[in-house]
Amino acid sequence: MSSYVVTGANRGIGFEFVKQLSSQSENTIFAVVRNPSASKDLYDLQKSRENIHVVEADLTNPTSWKSAADAVAKVTGGTLDVLINNAAYMTPPVPAIDAYGEGQESKLTSDYVDFFQINVVGTIHATNAFLPLILAASKKSASSTPKVVTLSSGVADIKFISKTGLDFLAPYAVAKAAQAAVTAQYASTHYQDNVIFFTVSPGFVNTAVGTPTEDDLAAFTKIVTSFKRAVPEWNGYPITPEQSVTSMLAVIGNLTKEQNGAFLSHKGNEEWL
Repeated sequence: MSSYVVTGANRGIGFEFVKQLSSQSENTIFAVVRNPSASKDLYDLQKSRENIHVVEADLTNPTSWKSAADAVAKVTGGTLDVLINNAAYMTPPVPAIDAYGEGQESKLTSDYVDFFQINVVGTIHATNAFLPLILAASKKSASSTPKVVTLSSGVADIKFISKTGLDFLAPYAVAKAAQAAVTAQYASTHYQDNVIFFTVSPGFVNTAVGTPTEDDLAAFTKIVTSFKRAVPEWNGYPITPEQSVTSMLAVIGNLTKEQNGAFLSHKGNEEWL
């Protein structure tokens, strides 16, 4: 039996992780959500799968993660096999990095600080809360290696983003790049422990809900055009959450200690699309 914590589990990629992992009855899944009252699909799934536990925590509330970890520990006996840091902060497009005009200094600061505070520092708080459970699991069996997996994005890769011409995701890209550096720092800190820390990009995934607005479509078109500029042979189509998670779980399942601290795509390499 394996235990999994999936953050940001109420929709999209996080929800798909819960669906696929909970399909194996021997797994125990802890689905962490910011707002339980807005997680109807998750609770509907839980009705037919007793191995799903819904836990509340928020990247903007550091102390909530200790409570979440305590709730998990009560069920597992103080251990955790896999932490999947999927929760993230994303907003509509922001100005290009050099497009903040006079009088917008505070907006530039808030845009970048908010992305960093939530996506980077918030994920550190979440990881630190569950780390004692991960380390406890690492001491149980040398044949099984617990993992801390953090979802990032191909736009965090400096070699990729510099070829795209994409200009309105800068705070997100910067924060996601820092997130990958954080993973490497955990790997360095715990290099002697039987734990793998890993950053993975899910690919370009269609997680849209409902009918897109004109602004949504414009942003989508701009992203596709930019990505094709970097990878001309790409077909221009996003993949589904199901395809993404299936691929990521295959990569996660085959991780070795030599990949500790690595940042790879859902394909297990540096092909981000």
